[in-house]
Amino acid sequence: MAVQFTDHHTATVSTDLAGLLRPQLDVTGRAEQGPRPALLRALCAGLSASHSTTAIRRAIALVGSPEQIELSSSRPAWSALVRTAKARVEDQSSDAGRDRNRLATARVTVARCSSPLAGGTISPRREAMCRRAFAVIGVQLCTLGFDKVVVSSAWLGLQLGLTEDAARLVIRSLVNDLRWLSPAGRRGRAGRYRFRTLETEDLRQRAWLHSDTVNELGAGTADTALAQVLMAAGHPALSYGELTTQLWIAWLHQAAGVPDDSTLGVSIKPRRSQLRRSPVTGGGLDLLDQLDEQAARDSAFAARDAAEAAFRQRAVETAARLAAHRAASAERYRLVKAARAAVRAVIDTTGLPPADREDARRWMGSLTAAVREHPWTEQLAAELRTTLTKRGWSEAMVDAAIQHLERVVGSAAA
Repeated sequence: MAVQFTDHHTATVSTDLAGLLRPQLDVTGRAEQGPRPALLRALCAGLSASHSTTAIRRAIALVGSPEQIELSSSRPAWSALVRTAKARVEDQSSDAGRDRNRLATARVTVARCSSPLAGGTISPRREAMCRRAFAVIGVQLCTLGFDKVVVSSAWLGLQLGLTEDAARLVIRSLVNDLRWLSPAGRRGRAGRYRFRTLETEDLRQRAWLHSDTVNELGAGTADTALAQVLMAAGHPALSYGELTTQLWIAWLHQAAGVPDDSTLGVSIKPRRSQLRRSPVTGGGLDLLDQLDEQAARDSAFAARDAAEAAFRQRAVETAARLAAHRAASAERYRLVKAARAAVRAVIDTTGLPPADREDARRWMGSLTAAVREHPWTEQLAAELRTTLTKRGWSEAMVDAAIQHLERVVGSAAA
């Protein structure tokens, strides 16, 4: 196994572990910002891969941000994080925990997708797409067995055949207008969400009415017509072929037994028109098979493959940009840290800057000689400026000192 040595030379960090933790520690685009959620993600990932907490802590010291390293260095904070992470891993990794999450997700998915809204809540067109999107997310959560899921506009757009902007509006409606999704922390470009619990007795009764479908979705099977419709929400035949969201809503009406005078985003006339013209017959237990055949005829599978290839290419390019950004940030931090150390060394040599103007002029000779021993950088100039200002130097005196050092030390270094 490849290893990297730490500064102490006595401990090694697996490069595999460092690679596992690095994306968990990256907070860019995350719903939950700050060092604590990042450290929890890293701990959960490391513990799930059977690494020790000591090894995880060493890897964090190697690849984490300064704030993450500082928090992980605190014994009380680290102990609390370890306890929380172990509890999460134990619950999420247990069959019972995953099954509980699946059934809870299935209940909410079935009830929300098949329950009419109060009038004026949202435009009918947006409502229909939101129901499809919610079904796609629900099926994904049931598959994973988690209680939270990351939903980015890029990923949802890929599932539904939408642009990222259109998918972003759908997510916004699910969160703000319908309040079916709840951000699990602060929202970002790729937010982590959980399903809101069913808040009314009518919704809970609807879930109970379709308990067979709830059990089917929770088990990952589709032996009811409604389960087939919900699992079909992100099918390429709908997202990249000739079939429409209106048709999917019509199937949902039929399978859920929603009265004709109610609406799930599509009124009765276009629903009947869609059903009459559709080459696929909904409402049976072979819907997914029919959609596969239709997707093959429409070349929808090929279109989905092309969209997924573009999605993955964008992900690679984004990861490269993020890596470059992290590298640049790390270099800036290194330069600032070196500049602060240099200023401390200079002050150790020259003493603190005198506040008196005449004494300051004489002190400048010692300062110039001491600064020559260190690389002249923008960060060093900024740290010196801060130090001189704190000692009561006027802005004019500080400017004159920095210009003198740039002229004498900076030009010599160049």
